Amino acid sequence: MVAPRDAVGRAIAPSRAARAASPTRATIDRAREPTMDDFDDLVFGFEIGTTTTGATETTTTIRDAIRHPFDVVAFGTRSKSPTPAPTREDVEREAAAKAALKAAARRETAEMVFHALDLGLSYKKATGTKLVEGNVMVHDAARALFRAPFACASHDGNDVFNYGNQAALELWEMEWDAFVGMSSKKSADEADEATQAERRALLDRAASDGVIMNYSGVRVSSRGAKFRIEDATVWTMKDGDGNKTGQAVRFDRVVRLQPDGSDGEVRVVNDEGHWVTRVDEPTGEAPAVDAAKIEELSAAVDAKAAEVRALKDAGLTNADDEVKAAVKVLLDLKSQLSALTDNA
Repeated sequence: MVAPRDAVGRAIAPSRAARAASPTRATIDRAREPTMDDFDDLVFGFEIGTTTTGATETTTTIRDAIRHPFDVVAFGTRSKSPTPAPTREDVEREAAAKAALKAAARRETAEMVFHALDLGLSYKKATGTKLVEGNVMVHDAARALFRAPFACASHDGNDVFNYGNQAALELWEMEWDAFVGMSSKKSADEADEATQAERRALLDRAASDGVIMNYSGVRVSSRGAKFRIEDATVWTMKDGDGNKTGQAVRFDRVVRLQPDGSDGEVRVVNDEGHWVTRVDEPTGEAPAVDAAKIEELSAAVDAKAAEVRALKDAGLTNADDEVKAAVKVLLDLKSQLSALTDNA
């Protein structure tokens, strides 16, 4: 390239604009580097399909698909499976799970933690033994008692249930909200005056003696299933001044009763706090059962129950001494009979 000269032949220096427009070594090297346009041609020019219309064949690239998104429907449209509508079972299962969480929250409030501690402390004072085995942290008291391997329930000074653990709720076939707040009188057959009189006498004895061990009595679930509680401990809860605040019961064994009143299967509470059918391992020859004694005690129980009903029909109440004495004898007879029939 020949540099321009002036009139006398001297070389004219290029202007700043001319110098900026002239290619340098750096600009030449940069020109040789791949640009984004090159990258676009490489990537977006990749063929993604071919469409044939009559005798004309059209090749579609990624760039075409981006420029014409509605013309090339297949590109950029990800197939999504529609979310299936929840079934009735799904809805019911979700509702049950939510209800269980709410119930668990109510069972483990600070109030219930303190109540569980009160139950444990009063039981230890009454029996000299721990209500829940092992070391339980204070904040875990309500949870540990609820899932304990025994049934535990309590009522307040007005005989209204204020607690029932998992095994108790299962046995009476009730939810927490239905059980708590129910009169404890409804835990037994309300139409059976003898059973109700026996229950009242039991609570009165527990109030005066502080605790009753090895109690046996018939109760009924919310669905009408009758069962006999066995080897139960009933104790009275008191405040710091020694005033009665309520009563509680603990047991881990029941006998289901048949419609005719005969004994059915024996149920016990497992380590997870649920009722299961007891399966006894064979232990050799069974002890001899005194059938005559069982018959004699059965007749005595029936006679004493009739006596209690007669006293009630005569206008006496559970508060009368005659009724209390008769019910006490009835309880003793039933305990003797239960001990014999367990070995039958």
